[in-house]
Amino acid sequence: MRKTTLSVGLFLFVGAAWAQDSSNLNIGYLSLRQEFTQTIRVKGADLEKMPFVNLSDAIAQWFFGAYTQPASLIYVVDGNPVTDVNSYSVYDIDEVILVQNAAALATTASGQQEMVFVRTKRGGGKSGLTAAVQSGLVNVSGYHPKAGWFQNIYAGGYRNWNKVRAGLSVNYMRDVFPDTVGRHEAVTQKNLQRWRLRGYVDWQIGHRNLVELTVNYTPQRIGAGGDSIVQPSDNRRSDMATQHLVVPHLFWHSDLGGGWRNEFQATYLHGSYRENDYLLNYTGSPQYGDYFDSTLYHQTSYHLFLWDRMEHRGKIGGVDIVPAVNASYEYAREVSAGLSYSGDEPGTLGTGQRAIYSISYDSNWQSGKFLFITPSLDISYKRAFDVQGGVLIEAGHQHGPKNQQGFAFVTVTLDPVKMVNEQSRSSLRLFGSYARRTVATTSGYTLADLDHGPVAAALGGLQVQANGIGSLIGLGSGGFFIPAVLRVPDFGVGQAGLSLSTWNDRLLVQYNFERRNYLTGVAEFVFYYSGNAYTILFPTMDEVLHHADVSVILIKHGGFEWRSRLNMTMMKSTLNLNVGNAQVTAIGDVAPARWSQTGGWVNRIVVNGFSAGLDVLYHFGETYYRPSYNGSLSVKAVGKRSSVLVPNVYAGYEWKTARSGAVEVFLESRGAIRNSPNDLSDGRRWYTVGGKWSL
Repeated sequence: MRKTTLSVGLFLFVGAAWAQDSSNLNIGYLSLRQEFTQTIRVKGADLEKMPFVNLSDAIAQWFFGAYTQPASLIYVVDGNPVTDVNSYSVYDIDEVILVQNAAALATTASGQQEMVFVRTKRGGGKSGLTAAVQSGLVNVSGYHPKAGWFQNIYAGGYRNWNKVRAGLSVNYMRDVFPDTVGRHEAVTQKNLQRWRLRGYVDWQIGHRNLVELTVNYTPQRIGAGGDSIVQPSDNRRSDMATQHLVVPHLFWHSDLGGGWRNEFQATYLHGSYRENDYLLNYTGSPQYGDYFDSTLYHQTSYHLFLWDRMEHRGKIGGVDIVPAVNASYEYAREVSAGLSYSGDEPGTLGTGQRAIYSISYDSNWQSGKFLFITPSLDISYKRAFDVQGGVLIEAGHQHGPKNQQGFAFVTVTLDPVKMVNEQSRSSLRLFGSYARRTVATTSGYTLADLDHGPVAAALGGLQVQANGIGSLIGLGSGGFFIPAVLRVPDFGVGQAGLSLSTWNDRLLVQYNFERRNYLTGVAEFVFYYSGNAYTILFPTMDEVLHHADVSVILIKHGGFEWRSRLNMTMMKSTLNLNVGNAQVTAIGDVAPARWSQTGGWVNRIVVNGFSAGLDVLYHFGETYYRPSYNGSLSVKAVGKRSSVLVPNVYAGYEWKTARSGAVEVFLESRGAIRNSPNDLSDGRRWYTVGGKWSL
């Protein structure tokens, strides 16, 4: 084991860099030919006017509708899988790409996650400046609370010299969830304040080498509080959490000559999270006094990621042949601790000293390290045919001798139109891919926000390996029982699709079919006369997905352009275990429920300087569940629901200025139009005004 690690470690640091190749999609553990990979693409400029904190909210109507959720997406930013995409401002994002290929899911997606590649901006030309601001009211439907303020302020610039280019940006964002609970005399609305700082320096060394260094720093704070006036007793509560994410990332490209090329990247992540929850209870009694409960929580994460790709680009006749070896090493460690205590406070009507009568403390740490070697071979002919295959080798032997170490993958693309005429403007591409995969990856590190889970779920944490899924701690008698050691199963995912591009690239029709199996957790409720118990089971799920979308430029004449996209997704999962009273956590429909349909309709219109956008998000025929009468974890279907939401509608105008600059102003609303009942949003509505200046 030590010899293997040493040899791979030496290999990782061999080579220098070349001008970055945008023809490939570097998805963190593997590189795919961009032209021969089925994708769905969204430009960052199409998302700028929508007020959002989590990128999944902005891209749901472009991708898989209601199924595009934070838990269902794995992001890779510029080849870096060790980060959170939400630490980047939308003004720093050039393009968001959904990668529909089974090989992309070989190591990055152990469950239902889909791969999303994000390409950030690096300024072109000699220099540039951009400033943007957006601000407006936020309220919650169905209530009459105090409205809150949303703010998004951005400033960035870059300068390019002969061999060096550099850029710096800063972004401040404030999101708010207005109070919806009545009978409060004072309240601090739940709010998020996030700073995003990004800097990069690129150095072109000669004609064959390019070194890129990017540093992201994201500090943020979430706070909420209230003071009730419910008589005869009342209480006061405050909750404050802070989080910091620092991610330096180095990318080194090199052309070694003779067709040999090398890419190397290194990433280090340092994350910290602190939370303080304090509850003060007023009894109104001079005899008993008041009492309080307080909880402190702290979590620190460290993650090192090293990756190298060595390839040779050769040609035999008209056939391109590219053998390559990818190698990656990861080490991640996480430390957490919690302190809870309670005691007496001097009452407002009584006297006395503050006293602590209960205190508890717990701490935990976990770590994991992974070593992967992935030899692959890519063979392509003209722009019409490509086949790439390889084996993902888990060289670190983290799973022990009883588990599989090698996982094969293959991806094939054929374009009959290009086969006949390589220069044709039209294309008909047929895609197929298959990969075996394991669960030997660490989870992502997620910045907390206001509408995607509780504040305490700030960081994703590690998936600790212990000859299996990991060591999980039960909750004691009458609680969850989780086996400590499990054998890691071998999962598979397959995809097939087609893409038709015609009408001078104005019409794009796509279809994608996906089938996969994965491990899931099922909470089964068991009733006993002596008490109730819950058991966590780990069965497998079979998932089937159908996705179709049509993207078209309906009008393109003079200064008038109308782009539109309509898409639909159906997803169903089948549980390979017969459990009676169980709640299954799965994205999409769970058999035997009928299929539902979800997706979006996106429109962008430009008429000279005027621009407008209208997006629609829908979910038709969704099965509606509710908990069983006995209050257990089991649920039952009670009907169907159809939800329609307008997540983004805006109108603006842009004036061109001297030196190719521009000034733009716009009005925007998110979530203002919806049917009821509706579960496509958290109930908030945004009404904002904004502007952007660029030079």
